[in-house]
Amino acid sequence: MSDESSIKAPEPQPIKKKIVLKRSANSNSNVLPSCKIKVNTIEEVQNDSVLQTKSLWSPYQAEIKSFKYLTDSKGEHNDDSTIPIKKVIEIKILLDSCECQYQPGDYIQIFSPNSTEYIDSLLKRLNFNPKQYISIESIDKTTKLLNHLEICNGNSIERIFKEVLDCSGVISKKILKLLAHYSTEEEDKISIQKLESSEEYLKLIGSRTTLLDLLERFKSTQPPLDHLIDTLGALSPRDYSISSSLSHLPQQQANFVFSLVETKLSNGNVMKGHCTSWLESLGESFLSVDFSNLDIKDQQDEGSNSTVKSNRITIPYKLKSTSHFHLPDGISDNGYSNPIIMIGPGTGVAPFVGFLQHLSTLKREKPLKTWLFFGNRSEKRDYLYRNEFENWTDSGILTRLTTAFSREVTGSSGDINTINFDITCGYVQEKMKNHSEELFNWIYKENATIYICGDAKVTKTHSYKLYKMSVERSFIAVKPDGVAKGLIGEILKRYEQKGFRVVALKQLVPTKELAEKHYEEHKERPFFGELVSFITSGPVVAFVLEGKGVVAAARLMIGVTNPLLSNPGTIRGDYAIEVSKNIIHGSDSVASAEREIALWFKTEELLQ
Repeated sequence: MSDESSIKAPEPQPIKKKIVLKRSANSNSNVLPSCKIKVNTIEEVQNDSVLQTKSLWSPYQAEIKSFKYLTDSKGEHNDDSTIPIKKVIEIKILLDSCECQYQPGDYIQIFSPNSTEYIDSLLKRLNFNPKQYISIESIDKTTKLLNHLEICNGNSIERIFKEVLDCSGVISKKILKLLAHYSTEEEDKISIQKLESSEEYLKLIGSRTTLLDLLERFKSTQPPLDHLIDTLGALSPRDYSISSSLSHLPQQQANFVFSLVETKLSNGNVMKGHCTSWLESLGESFLSVDFSNLDIKDQQDEGSNSTVKSNRITIPYKLKSTSHFHLPDGISDNGYSNPIIMIGPGTGVAPFVGFLQHLSTLKREKPLKTWLFFGNRSEKRDYLYRNEFENWTDSGILTRLTTAFSREVTGSSGDINTINFDITCGYVQEKMKNHSEELFNWIYKENATIYICGDAKVTKTHSYKLYKMSVERSFIAVKPDGVAKGLIGEILKRYEQKGFRVVALKQLVPTKELAEKHYEEHKERPFFGELVSFITSGPVVAFVLEGKGVVAAARLMIGVTNPLLSNPGTIRGDYAIEVSKNIIHGSDSVASAEREIALWFKTEELLQ
């Protein structure tokens, strides 16, 4: 055989091809989507003046019965005026008879409009006739109009922009594309396109630049009515927790609480919340109205959906049920005894006011055990519902009340460097940690129901704290005989399938010093030396389990010390015969688990 024939022929190489991916025009992020609707002008709708007393979003109107500030935001009555305190407002309302059923824990949706002044300026800049009535249809007859566009049908441009379209909120990149596309001057077009870059767009968002701001800045841009309506999103309602119970208040009444949102922007300006500032303005109007001098005829409150009707100011709303946040079923029965834990910092306490109102009306032989954690900045200036909570505590409706105020100060000058270390100082999560043992007993031993309400970040923090309090950790060691038999995977599988979490694991040959410390409680026993000798004779797999009741459950799954007496199905019952070689060790108590985990693992080796 020649050398040439012994050479292996090279394998054929794949043919290289240039692949070109074609995109549709709409898939290109730099291209403005085509307009999908057609706008037609129509004659004025008859009786529209009557229809305008109701919101386009909701036919239900709630009458304001009471408006009050729950906080001393300016520090007018206290020395610690240097502490920034939010305005918190409670509004009591009379609900529409057709939308008046709710449970404690439910929400109320408020439909707040864009301001009249802003809309007037916007429509003037766009050269749109505010009094023109329009209809909207889909260009593609097979495609249904979006809900908010259906609502626009048969209404005036002014009303559509005021009540339906989100034209004063955060600018989307679609809007930027729209403005650039309809700019007649190249300089404006290029400048608007630059705003779409990540850095410039973040600045735009940070300064809360509005659509009107951009239109005033770029004079040549003139988007048409149809494409602008198609591009703008819907104005969303705002949800607020109801802070009352129908069983406690007169029929059809409800209360809700909110804090006035004020955000300092990157340009130094202060932005107020869309709905909260509107509600405050209505409340101020309510307080200033001299009802005795009002005309009998209905009066439209300019710049809002709210109407002043002879002796009332109303706001559009809908009720929103939250089945996951109601009091437990059967709570009125004397046989129900599970405690209730409520965690509500700031205005997150609102639904729990409704809970406690409801509990105060129940005819139970013995009140339920209840525990409320409430926190804010200042005990003097923003302790919401203090009198109510203290009265419920005195009457036994509220078993435990734990408060935390993070910015308490002393001294007539209000010096924020002089901290008053009162028992109420601190944060809610710190108070929970201080009471962790008792909380654990309520949760684990008495099967308490836990409710947490607040902003997303705070709720996540408190949920994690509660989780850590409601679970145990146990130390487990697969001894040298278990490792030699290849049982590590089987043992881990059993615990994980049970639902326990492995938060630390390592394999090692224990030193004599470690073994003696581990078995130190048996130091005076005759078999101490045998225990130490065996566990140091080969590799051991040590791990930490986490879960509810894991100490007792893990021991039950292990079986008794003597494998011959262990039930089938337990680890020792299935895999061991001798007491001296019984496969596995598990902590026998929570205290032992803590000691053994600290002995075998460093803190940084444990998952949090």
